[in-house]
Amino acid sequence: MKKNNPLIASFLIILFLNSCGTIAEGLGGSKKKGSDEFLVEKKSPLVLPPSFGELPEPGKEPEENIISDKKDTSDIEDIINQSSSISTSEKSDDAKNSIEQSIIKKINEKKVNLIETTEINLDEAIEENEKPKKKGFFKRLKDKFNKSDS
Repeated sequence: MKKNNPLIASFLIILFLNSCGTIAEGLGGSKKKGSDEFLVEKKSPLVLPPSFGELPEPGKEPEENIISDKKDTSDIEDIINQSSSISTSEKSDDAKNSIEQSIIKKINEKKVNLIETTEINLDEAIEENEKPKKKGFFKRLKDKFNKSDS
């Protein structure tokens, strides 16, 4: 028992000294190590590109863009002229007729489905009314007790 006492005492002293160190850190108010929570990194200043002097002046368009723009506008004019040659009234009439036909077809399908479902529902209602209604479990028990009492 006496051999264990110095061992336990030394363990308790080491534990106490270790905890004193952490208490001192906590009460000391020292900043945390490695805390980058509010760190603002400075960035390097902007640098001009090497070809900055070669940039075009505002308001001037390069010759290549003007030529390609003329080609684009001529292509657009060709497309417009081709589309105007096809009569737009024929297109709109065909589109209106096809839309009207599809709407009418959908309406007729829904009417047929509605008529079929109402006929089926009426047939089911007639069959249910023709069947004799069965008494519920509690009504049959009540009838049995009434018969036995009388």
